[in-house]
Amino acid sequence: YNYGLEFTLEKFLDKGLYFLTTVSLFESRYTDGAGIERNTAFNGNYVVNALGGKEFALFQNNPEKSQKHAITIDSKMTLAGGNRVSPIDIMASASSGRTQFVEERAFSERLSDYFRWDIRVAYKLNSKKFTQEWSIDVQNVTNHENPFGRGFNQDTGEIETVNQLGIFPVVQY
Repeated sequence: YNYGLEFTLEKFLDKGLYFLTTVSLFESRYTDGAGIERNTAFNGNYVVNALGGKEFALFQNNPEKSQKHAITIDSKMTLAGGNRVSPIDIMASASSGRTQFVEERAFSERLSDYFRWDIRVAYKLNSKKFTQEWSIDVQNVTNHENPFGRGFNQDTGEIETVNQLGIFPVVQY
């Protein structure tokens, strides 16, 4: 079962400015085959998103420009409770050569919280027949190490956390 609350605050695009903020508080659980209630893998308990942007019109007062030019700056931040994981049985993993989980404690541990901040800058050219846009989007601009999962490393005999992608620039046309 899943239940929770969500709050949203939004300003629609007006005079080149917009924003949206959401806060979700939730619980996500299931009952396993033995009748034991457990967390689901996605029971991080909360997610907060904030995004916004501003468009700056260029050459507005120039009647010779039939095309509309604009620079846009956008940003998005996400903070979320970490996903749930099952503990790893080190002894069983070492003897089998692959990660073995403690199934009777499924999803009882939680990875660290997720944080990501993206920034985007774009140049837009609108004409009568088409629109062009050039942009650079820097995802995870703080290079925060967000955990993706955990596994047993046979070579070191230790549990290792695998992180998601770090800072990632995306150039677009």
